[in-house]
Amino acid sequence: MLGVGRVLAPGGVAQLLANWEVPAGVRWAETVGDWLDRSGLDGWVVQRDLVDPAQYAELWLRDGGSTRDRDPGAWQSAYRAWLADFAARKVEAIGMGLVTLRRPVEGRPTLHRVEEITGTHDERLGGVIAAVLAAHDELARLDDDGLAGRRLQVAPDVTEERHLVPGETDPRVVLLRQGSGYRRAVQVGTAVAGFVGACDGELSVGTLVTALAAVLGRGADEVATEVLPIARDLVRDGLLQLL
Repeated sequence: MLGVGRVLAPGGVAQLLANWEVPAGVRWAETVGDWLDRSGLDGWVVQRDLVDPAQYAELWLRDGGSTRDRDPGAWQSAYRAWLADFAARKVEAIGMGLVTLRRPVEGRPTLHRVEEITGTHDERLGGVIAAVLAAHDELARLDDDGLAGRRLQVAPDVTEERHLVPGETDPRVVLLRQGSGYRRAVQVGTAVAGFVGACDGELSVGTLVTALAAVLGRGADEVATEVLPIARDLVRDGLLQLL
């Protein structure tokens, strides 16, 4: 895949289903991250599953139409060949997931994102990926002062869950849950939950932070330091929308 950049126009995007080998003693994110660094492209890799060599061999033998029942001898021979190859190259696991690559319009890549997202997600992710790329580009142009001057709105598919111990009034856990796309669940603290709850598109981020600080009895700078980085993440992932 290192050659993808040669066929992409500036701003061009490639979306791929991919598998990657993870050598023994190396974290999968390091392996994929190193590849992204060498690609010279903006990159976002989502690992959906991580399997051992035996599981991977069985998967491809089955997809290729080979089964133990149909021809046990041939299946065993092919299975052993798969495992011997992985063992010879010290492959410990195989990751499977989604890769998004983009050739920068100009300058160096600004997006380097490697993460693991398990569980169910929407089958159609093209629009989600496009929105994430657009949000990344917009946020890259905004410093904290610029973000403070913008207005945010909670995405229509986001809900909030609060988990309380019976008899208590303050929640122990607050989750923001995304109903579409990757269906993320993000745990947030009291300040961020209050901030998100007030994001209706009417007031600027800076105004909301100042008001929240007054309610919490804390300094505005302190609240901004806590809230703004997480707000950026929520915008990037589509839970909050820039207006």
